[in-house]
Amino acid sequence: IIVVFAAFITPSQDPYSLLFMAGPMYVFYELSIVLGRVLKR
Repeated sequence: IIVVFAAFITPSQDPYSLLFMAGPMYVFYELSIVLGRVLKR
């Protein structure tokens, strides 16, 4: 789903810009899950 959203918001058809957009979004997604687990305790 993150890759589809990144493909939608990137202006070009270049696959590298897609990866550069989807990579940080995935990292922030995983960090939010970890942060939620840490703060829940």
